[in-house]
Amino acid sequence: MPKSAMIIVVGALLAVVVLALMVQALFLVERLVTVDQVSGRAEYWSRGGSQHQPAKEGALLRVGDTIRTGKQAFVGLRWVDGSRIKVGPETTLVLQRSRADKLRKTEQTRVRVNWGQVWLRVKRVIRAGSKFEVETPAVVAAVRGTVFAVAVAADGTTAVSVLEGSVELQGEGAERVVPEQMTALVAADGKEIRTGAMTGTELAAWSQQTGVVGPLLVVTEPAGEKVQAAEPYLEVVGKTEPEIKVTVGGKQALVDRQGLFMAKAPLQEGENEVAVVARDAQGRESLVKLLVSYESPAAQGAASCSVLSLPPSGQQATVSAALQDAQGRPVPDGTPVLFTTTAGGITELGRTTGGVATATFTSPDQPANITISARSGKATCSVGVTVQLTPGEAASAPAEGTAAPAPEQKPEGTSQEQPREAPAAETNTGQ
Repeated sequence: MPKSAMIIVVGALLAVVVLALMVQALFLVERLVTVDQVSGRAEYWSRGGSQHQPAKEGALLRVGDTIRTGKQAFVGLRWVDGSRIKVGPETTLVLQRSRADKLRKTEQTRVRVNWGQVWLRVKRVIRAGSKFEVETPAVVAAVRGTVFAVAVAADGTTAVSVLEGSVELQGEGAERVVPEQMTALVAADGKEIRTGAMTGTELAAWSQQTGVVGPLLVVTEPAGEKVQAAEPYLEVVGKTEPEIKVTVGGKQALVDRQGLFMAKAPLQEGENEVAVVARDAQGRESLVKLLVSYESPAAQGAASCSVLSLPPSGQQATVSAALQDAQGRPVPDGTPVLFTTTAGGITELGRTTGGVATATFTSPDQPANITISARSGKATCSVGVTVQLTPGEAASAPAEGTAAPAPEQKPEGTSQEQPREAPAAETNTGQ
């Protein structure tokens, strides 16, 4: 073949290779890693960089970045697919690879732990070619979806603990697959791997690794697990992972795209236990229990309820609750009162003015017998009404044990006769 023809062929082949590499590069995307939890002193720096930065929640790590934690510190790292690493105290971790191939729909991740301890929850992968690997001086641990931990001693000896799934270990001439609830100890030179069953103590220790065994769950408000509340409800603010369901006191909380949530849990007079639960799609749960004490200014007093006028279905009316303290005096202005209804809707929280709190009741679209209740501490009251379809039909008589409307709450211009306040013995006080 003439020399000129050979040059043309070689050039064409090189062009094809370069074009293939360029096309492949279009589909390779770096997977950023988010720092979503920091406790204690931790720092990170870029590959080849000398400037160390404090690790802060919301920071993004790229391939080549190194993160290091101090004594009694830890850092939580999150991938967009839900995989997580908890970096323990006095640990150094390097992000060596983190990319997604959009063409082949595969993902590859590798981190190196030089020393220290990490706990991992890796999303189960299905496609061949996807990898999540942890490298230490002694071994490479490859997983395809599991919950496990890796601890590296100063001499490089590596301990692996597998809670769920399995981990494939490859050392220097030694290989082993470690199934769930088993441990492995890899010699510093990687030539020997010994395995054994996880002890009861080791299994129990996993329960402390919230955010790895179960979803991340951090309650930021209130601070502490023992709370003295001034209101008949507890406002809970916290953080979890995106797409995780959170309940507070059994009520669903709203979780935004960043995993931030807020919810209010109603409180009873005295001691309350409020459970904050985060649950993922696999049914894993994380739990925080809050012990809350609450005492209302009307704790030992009495209350009476009334509906000033009853609307037809789909319209609104004002509900009032008059509260007295143990001495029969109106409770202080601003005392919170919780309103509830068995049908329709009602303003949940009202506050007293002159001893009376009001709420707006919206009647249901269908006829119904309804009980409307108000509570402040142990002082409670309720009134029963019947909603009719036509505006001209009146409410039924109040339920037994409830009081009629308070005089000061009668709206101007009403033609309805104002009843007198019921005696204390006829009022549902909750004492």
